[in-house]
Amino acid sequence: MADTATPVWIPDAFETFPVELDSPAATFYAITPSDSARLPKRPRAIRVGVSGDVNVTGSDNVDVLFKNCYAGEILDVRPVAVKASGTTAANLVALL
Repeated sequence: MADTATPVWIPDAFETFPVELDSPAATFYAITPSDSARLPKRPRAIRVGVSGDVNVTGSDNVDVLFKNCYAGEILDVRPVAVKASGTTAANLVALL
């Protein structure tokens, strides 16, 4: 497992390019669905690791259930929360 205390620097040929919404994710974190907590950072997308349903909350506080997401699917949504209730998919990763 990588040491998270010390960032690893490697050459990046694209570091001078602007980061756009369709750019590859530069950072990411594992999502733990919760009915009470919001996400620590609002992602630009969510990767589904294990198939199932994903219940998200938008910035307007409206919950939407994405049914039957497949493993490896990228949900192009920017939620403020991922709810535990209704979410059956697992290994969710926030892409930033």
